Amino acid sequence: MPAESLQSDAHEHQVDYRQLVYSMVQGVVLQNPNGEIIGANRASERILGLSVEQMKGRTSMDPRWRSIREDGSEFPGREHPAMMALRSGEEVNGVVMGVFHPRWNHYKWIKIDAVPIFTKGADKPHMVFTTFADITEQKLAEQALSRSEKRFRGLYEATTEGIAFHEVIYDSAGEPHDYRIIDINPSFTKHTNIKRETAIGAIASEMYGVNPPPYLDIYSKVAENGDPISFEAYFEPMKKYFRIAVFSPQQGQFTTVFEDITSRKRAEAERDTKVKLQGAMEMAGAACHELNQPLQVMIGTLELMALNTHQTPDLDRNIDSILSELNRLKEITNKIQNITRYETKIYIGDTRIFDLDKASRE
Repeated sequence: MPAESLQSDAHEHQVDYRQLVYSMVQGVVLQNPNGEIIGANRASERILGLSVEQMKGRTSMDPRWRSIREDGSEFPGREHPAMMALRSGEEVNGVVMGVFHPRWNHYKWIKIDAVPIFTKGADKPHMVFTTFADITEQKLAEQALSRSEKRFRGLYEATTEGIAFHEVIYDSAGEPHDYRIIDINPSFTKHTNIKRETAIGAIASEMYGVNPPPYLDIYSKVAENGDPISFEAYFEPMKKYFRIAVFSPQQGQFTTVFEDITSRKRAEAERDTKVKLQGAMEMAGAACHELNQPLQVMIGTLELMALNTHQTPDLDRNIDSILSELNRLKEITNKIQNITRYETKIYIGDTRIFDLDKASRE
């Protein structure tokens, strides 16, 4: 091939290469050994909000970049990837930086790679080739996720309900036989008296001291099919009632959200007892009311018999004894009718019985 043709092909390839760089979706900037921008492509204009002419001559040290790190602190020009590459002669990759976009009046986030360019035989680069991608949407999404996680963490830490994350442990046959605690919130300790350092990583059957572990059949089913469930249960080892909601964040895992409802359950039981007692006292009062009339008749009849009949001494004693018991029975029925409160007393051992005298006393 003639030399003239080779030169022509080389020139065409050079033009194509420059056009390729100019058309890239990534921003491209060339800087000389002093860090001054000597060229840039079209994408860099869009990402940085400046024309090539506005960028030319600027260095990384220019305060108008207003560049920041991911934590919001200042990103000194001397530490920009291009300047680091010029000083070290080595590539600098994957640096995230925020740069102020003057047209949109807010920050753009870019991910930067800087490659030093050397002339043949030179010890130091004569320019640096910097490429950067606009990752603003990704960064904003990460920031939104971080804020959401912080809000969730705050709720997780502050909620009065106990929360625990678990993973099911399967045996060699693939059947659930236990579960492990992955994480807990502070209220878990409040409701169970189990400290965080004891709970995290613990096997449930060992931690709770029961085998199989509590409610394994319910929890493993939720972890398998993903259908949430809630229930109330009495846990004998802790002598407590709990209301528990269970859901599965992913297969093989489950989360419990629970609260100690022991006080409520005891209050309900006490209220039920009082309702039943009130019904029993009302029924007893009605029965006593019905008994009073025949009692009065029997007492009156015996008193007449004692006055009008010639009795033997034994009969007198018997009539007196019967009258005494009937009057005692009448006194009891009167007390039952006058019950105003629930009072008990010790009977035998620890047994308590209803204290009729105190309960009917005004």
